[in-house]
Amino acid sequence: MFKLIVPIILIITSGLIGFFEMAPLYKEVKVAKSEEQSINDALQKTKDIGDIAERLRSKVENISASDFSKLEVIIPENIDEIRFLNMLNSIAQRQNLALSDLNITSNGRGEDGSMTTVLENFNTINIGFSVFAPYETFKFFLNDLEQSLALIDVDSIILSVPKYDADTNVTDSYTYSIKLSTYWIE
Repeated sequence: MFKLIVPIILIITSGLIGFFEMAPLYKEVKVAKSEEQSINDALQKTKDIGDIAERLRSKVENISASDFSKLEVIIPENIDEIRFLNMLNSIAQRQNLALSDLNITSNGRGEDGSMTTVLENFNTINIGFSVFAPYETFKFFLNDLEQSLALIDVDSIILSVPKYDADTNVTDSYTYSIKLSTYWIE
């Protein structure tokens, strides 16, 4: 009987020793497998991002020269103040308006002289001017500004009512003081 119990005890003991020795190793294997899965997920995301980047690169390469020049007008690499003011003046002339009281804050500097950065790598030019017009004409002017290719933000519009003059009977025209901003890539 002793010959039968000793092997059973040795088998049970070796099984318990094996179990207790293998349990930490089994946990390490489980952790390693979960880390491998997260690394594989990250690798797949990296491949997906690479595919998206390649598709975007091919789309950029397929942009025609005329479309690319339109993009250059929207957000240019540098701002030509004279050309921009000529564009504003031509928009005003389409509505038979004249720009007056021009005020330009350029080179990305605010009124206090500090750099005015809208977003990283973008600067602004702030322009203020006045126009004298009837309300309907002014609405058409704003619509033309909106339809221009340049990216323009109208920051403020101040309406001034002129004094009534009995000789001229000018009552439907107002002075509009406009402040707007446009952007360029730094």
